[in-house]
Amino acid sequence: MTSFATVRLPDERVWLRVAEPSWSDPLDPSYARERGGRWNPPDSFPALYLNGDVATARMQIERMLAGAPVTVDDLDDEAYVLIAATLPDDQTCADATTPAGLRSLGLPDTYPRDAHGEEIDHLACQRVGLQVHDAGLDGVWCRSACTADERGRELVWFPSDRRAAARPVWSEPLRFGAWRYAGGWRDLGLGDQPEPWAPERRRGSPPRIPRGENAHASFRVPPENVVDRRRRHARRAPGRRDTGCGFVVGEALKGAAGSAYPSRFSPTARHRNSKLAGSRFSRRASRRSFSS
Repeated sequence: MTSFATVRLPDERVWLRVAEPSWSDPLDPSYARERGGRWNPPDSFPALYLNGDVATARMQIERMLAGAPVTVDDLDDEAYVLIAATLPDDQTCADATTPAGLRSLGLPDTYPRDAHGEEIDHLACQRVGLQVHDAGLDGVWCRSACTADERGRELVWFPSDRRAAARPVWSEPLRFGAWRYAGGWRDLGLGDQPEPWAPERRRGSPPRIPRGENAHASFRVPPENVVDRRRRHARRAPGRRDTGCGFVVGEALKGAAGSAYPSRFSPTARHRNSKLAGSRFSRRASRRSFSS
């Protein structure tokens, strides 16, 4: 069996996904199984494409708008939504972020570009994804093709069976106007998230972050003592069941992004983009998926 460099995903780590408001279930991996994505061919196996941070999530939208006469500043506050989710525990993925990991997958150190500066096509990545899936790994932790500086991170997750599912953190997705200018996890009302780690370089399990009681059902920002306990505790209290991490932005982001920027196109943007209404661009953009 092919040996790949791997990373362990921190349990209860929060992942992000950009979606359109019309999607009935943005965390359903069957859509990528049918249509395919960067790491899985069409009609192959379920896959869920996730972002490792809010900056990469924003870059997904900027990539989709490339070549169009609009920017993220012109978009309506309701144009997209952000979903935060956690995955099942004990997930091990192929590493496509380090030079050693990329070489083990048969990809160049310069990924997502080749030695000539051209973006590596989906077909090459899909072949790798098939091998990773067949090897029994839970996905690929990779550099994002949306960021030119190679610092963006994405995860494509392969559910092990039909019972394995991503769990939403917030009771409602976050509208684009609330996170358009978010700079990090704390701007989303969440604590800093740990990075995946290579098991051969680090023994044991990474510290778990304690979560507030009934966090999914609450829109509260955690009290300071909860934030402090995140740094002190290395594991859950005995017998306690974590509910996951979930705080929606509310008033903090409303002042930072919601009220400081217009909820509709500016007059200049409306004039410049008036011909986009009902255009081929609009229809094509609405059908695109966020799978790099």
